[in-house]
This record gives sequence, C-alpha cells and structure tokens, in this order.
Amino acid sequence: MEMVIGLVIAGGVGLWVRTDAQALESQGTKVGSFGPNGWFAGVFLLLIVFLPMYLIQRSNALKSPAGLPPRGWIPDPNDPTQYRWWDGTKWTDGRTPIDPGDGPQRPA
Repeated sequence: MEMVIGLVIAGGVGLWVRTDAQALESQGTKVGSFGPNGWFAGVFLLLIVFLPMYLIQRSNALKSPAGLPPRGWIPDPNDPTQYRWWDGTKWTDGRTPIDPGDGPQRPA
C-alpha cells in the first residue's frame, strides 16, 4: 500500500511540475532543453528512486551512529571469554560464553 501511495504522490508532483512547465512555455519562456515531459520524468524518477534511497540510508544511519558497531553479539571488551550484547548505542547486561566452534551461544 505504501508503494502505491508513493507512486501516486510522485506522479502528482511530476504532473504539477509538467503543467507548470507547459504554462511557462505557453507564455514564451523556455523551461529547458528537455521540455515539460523531461521535467515530469526527472521529478518522478527523483521521487521514486533517489528519495527512497536517501530515506533508507538515513534510517540505517540513525540505527547505528557513526563510528559505532551495529547491534549484536560482540566480544566483551572487559572479558575476552564472553560475548556481550550491544544494542547499537550501549552495552546491555546480556552476556554469553564464546564458543570458538559455534559462535556465540544465545541466552535462553
């Protein structure tokens, strides 16, 4: 459903830009070498391709602040025999022994 809403919004904004460019051209003002249809295509592609890419990158950046590891089991800096749960921003109390053969043993 979100995809349909996004396409409708992108199409609506693209049509608005195209209509505005056509109005300017009808008054004798050149709107660029691509014309109104080029503006429509550019705005539509910008909204359906690059805006979602930006929002995904932004979301990922908010989940893991710059320089910090992503959330997960990480070797405990105070005890090399254990993993400790890092929630993406701070250490929690969750710990589990390091098993070199199987990776971290998840607490029950």
